[in-house]
Amino acid sequence: MSDHRRIDDALRSTPVPEGLQSRLRPEALFADNEIDRLLAKVPVPPGLADRIRNAIVEQPNRHRDGAIDLSRFGTSSRIDKIPLARPTVLAPRHRSGLVSLARDITSVAVALGLVFVITVAGIEFSRQLEGTGPADKTITRLDFSENMDDPSLEWPMRFHIPDGAWAKPVDPTAPKTAPPADQATAPNRVPPSERGPSSPVPPESIARDEQRMMAIVRGAPVSAVPLPGMLGPPRMATVDIPTAARRTVPRVRGYDLAFEMTTGEQPFVDPAAHPSLALDRPPLTLRTDGFEALTAMDRSLRGRIRAEEVLAAMQPPPARRLKGQPVAVGIHEVRGLRSVGGTRTVLVEVAATVDPIQRGGRPIEATLVLDQAAAGNPAVWRRICRAMGELARHLAADDRISVVVCGPRPRVAVESADAVRLAALATDLEWQSSAASSDLDAGLLLTRPGSRIIVVAHAVSLEAAGGAVRESLSAWHNALSIAGGDTLACDPVGGTRFVIFDPTAPSSSERGEPSFGRTSTDVVSIRRALVQQATGRATLVASQCEFEVRFDPRRVARYRLIGHRQSAVESLADAPSLGTDLHAGETVRVVYEVIPRTPDIHHGLASAAVSWRSLAGDRPRLDVAPNRSSTDVSDGLPSPRGCELLLAAGLGEFASGSSHVGPRPAFAAALEQLVAEWQRRGDMTPLGEALARSLNHRRSGGRNGQ
Repeated sequence: MSDHRRIDDALRSTPVPEGLQSRLRPEALFADNEIDRLLAKVPVPPGLADRIRNAIVEQPNRHRDGAIDLSRFGTSSRIDKIPLARPTVLAPRHRSGLVSLARDITSVAVALGLVFVITVAGIEFSRQLEGTGPADKTITRLDFSENMDDPSLEWPMRFHIPDGAWAKPVDPTAPKTAPPADQATAPNRVPPSERGPSSPVPPESIARDEQRMMAIVRGAPVSAVPLPGMLGPPRMATVDIPTAARRTVPRVRGYDLAFEMTTGEQPFVDPAAHPSLALDRPPLTLRTDGFEALTAMDRSLRGRIRAEEVLAAMQPPPARRLKGQPVAVGIHEVRGLRSVGGTRTVLVEVAATVDPIQRGGRPIEATLVLDQAAAGNPAVWRRICRAMGELARHLAADDRISVVVCGPRPRVAVESADAVRLAALATDLEWQSSAASSDLDAGLLLTRPGSRIIVVAHAVSLEAAGGAVRESLSAWHNALSIAGGDTLACDPVGGTRFVIFDPTAPSSSERGEPSFGRTSTDVVSIRRALVQQATGRATLVASQCEFEVRFDPRRVARYRLIGHRQSAVESLADAPSLGTDLHAGETVRVVYEVIPRTPDIHHGLASAAVSWRSLAGDRPRLDVAPNRSSTDVSDGLPSPRGCELLLAAGLGEFASGSSHVGPRPAFAAALEQLVAEWQRRGDMTPLGEALARSLNHRRSGGRNGQ
């Protein structure tokens, strides 16, 4: 067996007998004749023939529980004379199989037909909800004349600038704010649903209403020409999904579900229509992404704008608190910019706020190493700077913070800064653009020895860093594993701590604090992580905070929640809105636009109750009503706080394309006149200046066709 090669050579020269290969093919080996020849001398066991005959003759079981029964292709006649080697009677078996196959095909066809019918019905139902028919034109402009003393209603809605020294009424003949000719000359009208038999609807009015409907309905065809009252070419309105909170839509009479499903926004609600409509439990959000996108001058930083995220950037209103409780609640009322049926609307703001961290003991001595690289999201750099500005609010008089900005060439931005200098630096750095890369190793060498070092960087920047940063990061991860992921309890070797940005990490506003140093890139998570690492204190104060806002039906004709647009699927869901967690220094708010029952009512329209779960486990509840100090309903120019609320709410809805805005040129003109009179008075706030710049930029861009 050792000389295999010699044997192989000898076998290669051996001739193969003729016909051997054809006889060894599988077709020949398993032919019926060969099988019969091999079985000819095999003795048949007694009773085998009867057993086979009985199995074939037996009727198939029609209830097979999903199993495949091949006996259905057999025949029910006797087969005593069928030879076992070559069956020849095949016609009955084929007929039975074809009948069964036809039955299966029929079942599948019926199922497909049912699916087709359901699909067509669903499409038609969606079209009906989106208002493609003439009857749906009643939701293109809202009817507020019902249940009002004054049944007349301007159609479309009139935007009111109060009389007095601060503002003049909007001039419909002015070149900049003039509406189309059909709107400028049209008399006061009521919606088509309110017209009687003696008030025929002009065909041109129906055509105009249909054009406006095309501009605001999701999924509707978009006209190729600009529509009246629109800046630039028309666009299909889209609705994005909220990231953390959503509204619960009532299923009661009096709630305009068609408007909700069409626009994704809450319609005006009459609190007297149903007892449940007098109480609203709004969703809550802390995100300010919409404000960042609104005020960004760089096109790369712009994104989807949500009105509630613009309002979230405001400072808290005057508030009161329960004795010994950390949460304060306030209500602020200010007259709106428009009138409905001769009645001025009122904006009602309800806000809950928590004070910054109150510390004692040893002063803070920390150094922040900030990653200026874009890392795929240039907006993160602005959020880091805004979080640093929030950190300044938590510093005591003796606390000092140094800042190292890590771009391609790192630099020391400030050394041993107090709260005032740190806030000013944050404002300056916020308007600087992000860098293409960052040198974290060189930035770490610029830190002050002996201070609490906090590296705020993207995960991709840390992966590209050198040995010094990697050693510190490894020590940080080891300390986190020993402390069970607690970023406050861990004590890393060398003292360097990290705030690592990971877009895949859950937001701290949704699932608690990020674990193992991974932080989401939203502004709430960045702010909480930076404040916690710099101060060394836990920031959670109140969890599961919820609002209940009650409207007095005797004083309120209609109300609506500003912002919080949602998809049709979310509107149909039944899950209640979730509360939110409040950390030190945070404020959460909701804003309503309210139509008073009569023109002389403009105060005390709503009351609120705010509840939360404290760190001790109990659930305090604070009821609050507006007072004279928090009311800003005079006919003149409101206070700076009231101007901020009007401008933030109006510009947020204008930029987000809200269906409640109405004629956009008139609405923009009202906002511009508010800004002009506020600037003339000379007490414009930094937030107001940022919003005014954004309004001017958007208006100039719209006039230039951008």
